[in-house]
Parts: sequence; structure tokens; C-alpha cells
Amino acid sequence: MDPLPTIQVLEKASYTNQRIVPLPTAPPLHPLAPFSIRFKPTLLFLSTNNFTYARVGNLLAWWDVHPLSPSIPAI
Repeated sequence: MDPLPTIQVLEKASYTNQRIVPLPTAPPLHPLAPFSIRFKPTLLFLSTNNFTYARVGNLLAWWDVHPLSPSIPAI
């Protein structure tokens, strides 16, 4: 069985609080074509640019660009 898709959810008020959330109602990931790979990073580096986006996201309405579905659990 293919794994469920997951997303990373950040708390807007404190972006250091974050969770990886499975999406049980999302369609499962499709099987890969021959000679294809799917990878899931276990370590991700963030730059100060990423932190700037997180810090001023509410001020510049960046958080409103891709709203989360109401079915996504809150942190």
C-alpha cells in the first residue's frame, strides 16, 4: 500500500511549532513509473529568508495565498 500524503503545518503565531500531518482523505500517492524514484527528505535546512517569510506572513498576507483545508488539524 502506498503511504498517505503528508504536509508540514506551522503555527502562525510561533513558527517554531510545527507538525507533520497525514492527509487521510487525500488520494493515495500514485504508483511510480518504471525507473522513477520518490524521496522524502528527513532533514531540511532553512535560511533567514524562510524565517522572514514566516515572521511577516500575516503582515503581508502571505499566509492567505494557500489556506489550509478546515479538515487539517490545528497545532
